[in-house]
Amino acid sequence: MTTKVGIIGCGNISPIYLGNIQRTFKNIEVAACSDLIPERSQTKGTTYGVPRICTTEELLEDPEIEIAVNLTTPDVHFPVAMQVIEAGKSVHSEKPMSLTREQGKGLLAKFKDLPRIQIVTTSLSRCLPIEFIYEIIPQTAPHYCHGIPVVRIVGSR
Repeated sequence: MTTKVGIIGCGNISPIYLGNIQRTFKNIEVAACSDLIPERSQTKGTTYGVPRICTTEELLEDPEIEIAVNLTTPDVHFPVAMQVIEAGKSVHSEKPMSLTREQGKGLLAKFKDLPRIQIVTTSLSRCLPIEFIYEIIPQTAPHYCHGIPVVRIVGSR
């Protein structure tokens, strides 16, 4: 079974994600990409063979996309992650997930009562705003525990 993901943000870091997903994960397909600058998503989509170039709203409305990969600039990681969660999708966020502790708590509060939502972020080195998550949920927590969504953090402290 293939999991379909959408890339939100086709800037400098996106080629690393697009290339690694295609080379590394046989069960993950990049189904769509979006960017505020349409030419960027068009260029990256064409270069990496992404079948659908669209707006973020269209990406989030696609029922086949299960995970949104948030590669936007750090100042909009939080609002984009909230938008993804509100669309009922899981979100993988480039670091930092949020710029403030309050935003991070807002993300947790938003998804804690929703089914099948997880937030994954990479490498927490020098990423203090989300360190507080370690206080709430152990690093070894599963994606879901008895149907309750939890945060899974991948990377180092």
